[in-house]
This record gives sequence, C-alpha cells and structure tokens, in this order.
Amino acid sequence: MMYEIYVLWIRPVFQKYDETPVLKSFVKLICPVGFITFNSFVSIFEGILNCYAEFSRFGDRLFYLDFWNATNLDEWSREWNIPVHLFLKEYVYGYVTKEYKLSQLKAYLFTIVFSAIFHELVFVLF
Repeated sequence: MMYEIYVLWIRPVFQKYDETPVLKSFVKLICPVGFITFNSFVSIFEGILNCYAEFSRFGDRLFYLDFWNATNLDEWSREWNIPVHLFLKEYVYGYVTKEYKLSQLKAYLFTIVFSAIFHELVFVLF
C-alpha cells in the first residue's frame, strides 16, 4: 500500500520538480505524506509497541499523550513520545546536569541537540 502511494502520488511530483512551482508541489504532497506519517505513527505506537508490551508483560502502556492539543513545541515534544522523553530526561538531561554541572538551559539545549543527532542517525541507518 505504501509503495503504491509512493509510485502513484509522490514519485511523479519529484520527477517533474524542476518544472513545477514549489507551492504546487507542496500542495500535491500534503495528502500522501500525511497519510504515510499517520499510518507510521499508528503502526509503531499502537501496533509494534503494544505487541512488544504484551509479549514482555509490560504493564504501563502509556506511549503517548494527547499531543494534538499541545499549544507549544515544548509541550508537544513531552507528550508525543513518552518513552523517548523519559529516556532523554533521565539519561541525558539528568546525567549532564549531575556529572558536568551544566545549567538547566545548557543541559536542555544539549539534550535537544543529542536527540536531533540521534534521530537523524536512526533515519539515515534505517
């Protein structure tokens, strides 16, 4: 299904990218990319993580909160992926504030940069 969306909707836009205005290309890509993003989110958070939690008998299945009601980026980043947020808070932010005695702002910025680099590496490698 995802491959058909790519072949029918996304690839033609990129093949004619030089001829098409940027705004028109953007509008043509909103629906298929949104569909793929939504399906990826549901597959990962409702399918894979819940399946893994069932096999491992993990009781706390709070993987995300209502991030769609977030009013700022800080609130959104805390609510859309709870396991990653808790990991970054405990093992990156907490570690650099205790071991390196960084201020809250510097530790916060370090955590954001660390998260961005790690996520980019994951996207590139997989």
